[in-house]
Amino acid sequence: MPDYHLVLKEGQWMLLSSTFSTEEIDTSKDKFNALIENWQNASAYKVQRYDAKEAAIGKIEITLLGKEQPRHLTIVTKSPNLVLAWPAKGVQYQFTANQVNKLLHLPTKNKPADPTDITAPPPPVPAELQPSAGSS
Repeated sequence: MPDYHLVLKEGQWMLLSSTFSTEEIDTSKDKFNALIENWQNASAYKVQRYDAKEAAIGKIEITLLGKEQPRHLTIVTKSPNLVLAWPAKGVQYQFTANQVNKLLHLPTKNKPADPTDITAPPPPVPAELQPSAGSS
């Protein structure tokens, strides 16, 4: 991934390095497995000849299980749709925009609400304190 270096060791995905701290991203086993599953199930809606004139905005290196040589992909664009290119094969793949986060980002950790943040939504009102239907 552009911001992560993930490795499968002894059947477990591990984060070797990241531009983010482990305080910022969720590095749980479930999140790693979900990211890998997203890649396994990704489906491009369009495949076309790679246009080498387009500058890459990022790089992805994937080493498949049982293979020694990695596959080098480039991120051509993330908007309006995700376009990944495989220059060695001369092809590029277009994915819908909603796949950017599913393929390129680990989820961020939920941070506890800051009680001094006045822009944060108020906590829900407990059911016993809510007005009942028909009351005035």
